[in-house]
Amino acid sequence: MLKHAVVNLINYQDDADLATRAIPELIKLLNDENQVVVSQAAMMVHRLSKKEASRHAIMNSQQMVAALVRALSNSNDLETTRVTVGALHNLSHHRQGFLAIFKLAILWELGPLVKLNMAGEHILTGTKVAIKILNRRTIKNLDMVSKIKREITILKLFRHPHIIKL
Repeated sequence: MLKHAVVNLINYQDDADLATRAIPELIKLLNDENQVVVSQAAMMVHRLSKKEASRHAIMNSQQMVAALVRALSNSNDLETTRVTVGALHNLSHHRQGFLAIFKLAILWELGPLVKLNMAGEHILTGTKVAIKILNRRTIKNLDMVSKIKREITILKLFRHPHIIKL
């Protein structure tokens, strides 16, 4: 029993070390112009995000979380979107990962046409909530309808207790 625990601890440390060493290269690949390279890097990050130690290493890298969010926003490929959402989903199960994603999502493609309000706390649960307000006129004038529809499609892929179901 103890031997098994020691082996698991060594594997856990190896996973964390491997992920930490791989993160700078994966960030470069996620930011690549070639969508095939981005897709393959997103798949690697998704696989890493399934392991606890690797997931913590990814969460601790703000640049990695930013690269995932950027890859998600720039991708037109359904598989890249799926694995990127999967990686972000895995990260979001930890408070630190959820907050990192949330902070980046505030900056991600909001621009002047969206206002994000911290609405305070839910009366019954005490949970902090935010409301995203879209200006319809501005969206139509800037021809942003397709981006909004894409965001809705992405949000429908998320299954998480902290994200509303659309």
